[in-house]
Amino acid sequence: MDIFDLMTTTAGVIVTEILRRVRDEAGAGHSRSFALDIISHAQRIINRFTGSVTTTGTLTLRPKKLIYDLTGIFTDALIVTEAAYRGEELVKTNFQFLKNVDISWPRSIQGEPQVFAQIGLDLLLIYPVLVDPATVTLTYIKDLGLIPGEDQDMSLPDHAVPLVSDLSTAVLLIRQRDFKPAVELIQKLQKDLGDYRDE
Repeated sequence: MDIFDLMTTTAGVIVTEILRRVRDEAGAGHSRSFALDIISHAQRIINRFTGSVTTTGTLTLRPKKLIYDLTGIFTDALIVTEAAYRGEELVKTNFQFLKNVDISWPRSIQGEPQVFAQIGLDLLLIYPVLVDPATVTLTYIKDLGLIPGEDQDMSLPDHAVPLVSDLSTAVLLIRQRDFKPAVELIQKLQKDLGDYRDE
C-alpha cells in the first residue's frame, strides 16, 4: 500500500503508514504517540519548505517605526512571503541588500513603504519609515502547530502529505539505527523537495 493510494489523510492513517514502512506495525519500537509527534514536526518542517499553508494579516505601521516584532503580532507566522500597501506589492529584500543600497536607511522617512525584509523569525523591517500611520497586508507561511490526535486531518494539502510521510519515516529509521534506507529516503526527499519548488 502506498500513501498515494490512501483515501483519507488523517494523522492516524499516516501513523499506521510510517510504522508499516519501518516494519513496526505493532508499535514495539516506536509508540503511536511518538510517531504522531514526529509527524507533527515533519508537517511543520515540510510546510516551511513548501509554503503550502499560508494566511494573511494586517499590520498597522506607526510613524517613525522601522522594525516590528512579527511574532508578537502574528503568533503563527513563520516566513513573510508578500507584503502589500494599498494593493501594491512591496519589494522583498534582505537586510544586507538594504544596507548596501542606502547607508542612511535607518533615518529615511517617506510617505509610502517600498520594501520589506524579515530579520530572523521574529522581526520585520518596513522601509522607509513613514510619517503617518498606515496598514500593510502581509501574506505569510503559517506555523501549523502540533497535531492533537490521530483522528485529526493533516493540515497540508494531499500532494504534500507524502513528503511528511517520507521525512517521518526517515526519522524513525534513524532512531532505530537503520541508516542505509534512511539516507536513501532523505536523498529522495531532497529531490522531491527540489521538484516541488520547481513547480
